Amino acid sequence: MVMSSAHNNEEIPLCIEWKKTPALKIGHKKDSNIEWKKEPALKTVHKKNSNVRDASSFDVHQEDFYSDDRMKELFKKASLEDYLQETIDMKITIPEMFMFDRRDYANRFPYIKPGHRAKLKRAVNRLKALRYSCLLDINPISLDDEFSHMEVQDGHGKKTRLVQESYMSFFNHISLRHGWRKVPFGRRDIEELTQCASEIVVKIRSSLDARAKGIILRKLSGSSHDYLWGIQHPPKGSSQTSKFIRKLVHATFQDATGGVSF
Repeated sequence: MVMSSAHNNEEIPLCIEWKKTPALKIGHKKDSNIEWKKEPALKTVHKKNSNVRDASSFDVHQEDFYSDDRMKELFKKASLEDYLQETIDMKITIPEMFMFDRRDYANRFPYIKPGHRAKLKRAVNRLKALRYSCLLDINPISLDDEFSHMEVQDGHGKKTRLVQESYMSFFNHISLRHGWRKVPFGRRDIEELTQCASEIVVKIRSSLDARAKGIILRKLSGSSHDYLWGIQHPPKGSSQTSKFIRKLVHATFQDATGGVSF
């Protein structure tokens, strides 16, 4: 994601000026289209008409963010209100849509025309960029961009779901199922965060695998379960969710001895 870092202790954080050029997509080399500069418009308090938003201004509570009203807003922005009720009847949720690749859109939305599915996908990408920027405590630079870099590549949707399932299998541990041990968080507290982390992990592994030679054997969840056992408090607020996701991703690339395993 090409987003700026959010520094709570700085009045004017360092930012990236986002220009709508293919060179800014993931996988492209650095070029002169990325400009680092001090920008007063990125102060904590923004003007009403500014396209730049502070990630901390978005509500981080899952119950609010994924409400029925949010789903209605999503379909309204895509001008697809006629398909809303059928989507609700199909029990398709926004978090699920965040992980849909092109094939998933075709399989799960056969009642929506291809051109309309493209409009829905753009609306989902935009919403995901705003949501993840909040969880990672970073700023999306422009709300007018199509956020095509947020699209899930073909085949990555299934891989992302598998990584997330490996994270959530933590709760199947026998000591938790029998109540012999307890952790200060539940499934709902980290489910969304593990989804975000899963997408990041799959992108990193895909990039590494493209350069690797031979067969790669790895544990899907790495040492992430060891990290989860050490959590003292449920992650709340952008600063804590950001810390949780980053450490979870790092633990995923560690082996039993603590060495980084790519």
